[in-house]
Amino acid sequence: MTSLHLIMAALVVSGCASASLASSSLERGEAVAPPLGYSQACQRIKGLCDEVEPARVVMNEGKWEKLTEVDDLVNRNTFPLSDKSNWQKLDYWSLPRQGLGDCEDYALEKRRLLIKAGWPKGALSIAYVETWDNAGHAVLVVATNEGDLVLDNLNWRVVPWDRSPYLFKSIQSGKGWRVVVKAEGQS
Repeated sequence: MTSLHLIMAALVVSGCASASLASSSLERGEAVAPPLGYSQACQRIKGLCDEVEPARVVMNEGKWEKLTEVDDLVNRNTFPLSDKSNWQKLDYWSLPRQGLGDCEDYALEKRRLLIKAGWPKGALSIAYVETWDNAGHAVLVVATNEGDLVLDNLNWRVVPWDRSPYLFKSIQSGKGWRVVVKAEGQS
């Protein structure tokens, strides 16, 4: 058995096989205003709104393990609670508070842990998406040499963006937010 076959077998066993399939990158278009909660969080969360150069993570078995480990860790240790219940505000972006948070809090914590592990900020972007029931939702998008991958608190598997059930609306970019250009296959 070749080393490629061993890696693929390990990905299947670890549940990462779906993320190992080649994907594309989200195409960023014109600049748009960021979500209000994001703009306010820039003052509270160090480095969140820094201008950074775009980067791509070169994936290997160790990177897959770290990516799925962080996704799983945050999903298991954070319990869903709306901003209204947690902060008495409609939209308040923060890191999880005492293990509680909503979608953007999960995404920000995953981003924080990956940066702490040495991943480049320019490869980690928060995206605003629309769910199957037309609700707003935030996910973490990781730019890799195999395409853009989504870490999400509603789907506990890391998947390529184009295999997620969402309509991507806008995404954090190195120099602000950008509209996501509608990709083939998105409704």
